[in-house]
Amino acid sequence: MRTDTAHYVSAAALWLPETASTAEEAVAAGTIRRRAAEAEGFSQVTVCHDRTVAAMAAEAARAALDDAGIAPGEVDLLIHAWVHQQGTGNWNPPHHVARLVGAEHAVALGLQQQSNGGAAAIEAALNAMAVDLRVTTALITTADQFTDIPQGRWSVLSDGGPLGDGGTAAVLTRAPGPLLIESIASYGDPTLEAEFPGRDPFGPPPEITDEPGSAFRNQDVLKRMRHCVEQAVQYALDDARLSPDAPTLLTVLPLRLGHTFIDWTVRSALPAPLQDKIQTHGSRTGHLGAGDLLANLADIVSRPPPPDSRILLVSVGAGYTATCLIVRT
Repeated sequence: MRTDTAHYVSAAALWLPETASTAEEAVAAGTIRRRAAEAEGFSQVTVCHDRTVAAMAAEAARAALDDAGIAPGEVDLLIHAWVHQQGTGNWNPPHHVARLVGAEHAVALGLQQQSNGGAAAIEAALNAMAVDLRVTTALITTADQFTDIPQGRWSVLSDGGPLGDGGTAAVLTRAPGPLLIESIASYGDPTLEAEFPGRDPFGPPPEITDEPGSAFRNQDVLKRMRHCVEQAVQYALDDARLSPDAPTLLTVLPLRLGHTFIDWTVRSALPAPLQDKIQTHGSRTGHLGAGDLLANLADIVSRPPPPDSRILLVSVGAGYTATCLIVRT
């Protein structure tokens, strides 16, 4: 997607709890093996005990709106994305988040696309802003909390990465902001729904293993997953009128998943000039459900690269969909 009207990330925020579960604790408990944690690149995951899921999203949203200098009542569209349950009795998560934030005039929508939820919400918001001039400010939020999953948050290490709690938010506007959105594109393969992740990530715990998950052992599945990433990246590069070897394209940020997943499904799907530009930011958070791409945006905004730098962000979600977002400072 590339429009004639410029759209910006005016602010992005990541809210994390102060408590964490460390890899050392998981090893001591017999949940994982030390070499697996070291190989996948995780030292800890964040754990929330004192906020509801919606409250985590609201914390991030208020911080992002404050940074953007936008009052909650100015939000025209709020899209909330999530992976796991949003709390007992919370039957309408997007409206609950909007009420907590004070976005009293927003159209509040919910979106579930597994780990690709935050990226899909950005794309949906940009589409709305492109066709409806009344939508001038969009707020994207995500939040997930994995305390109650039966197998434990570290047991999915071999299927992609351990699960961390947190809330994220991004404010999209037509008014200039820190990051210009140059393009966003997605590509899907729903035939993979029956193959990935291979078992319920929120089901009973598996036997302890250092082997990657079942989806990674099927070469046909891997090929199709990589194809989704390859196509989304190529579409986004085409829409941004960029070649893979553009000198201003400095960094590739994938989801906050393990090195095995990234190497087998993202790095190998990228054009050769981009494969060594991957940076990972999840070693101390874990995989934040639907919020990884927004968390990576928050990192960019808080530690911006030089002016006129471009960053390519890659997101994927079980089902299977890949999304690529390109932003410029």
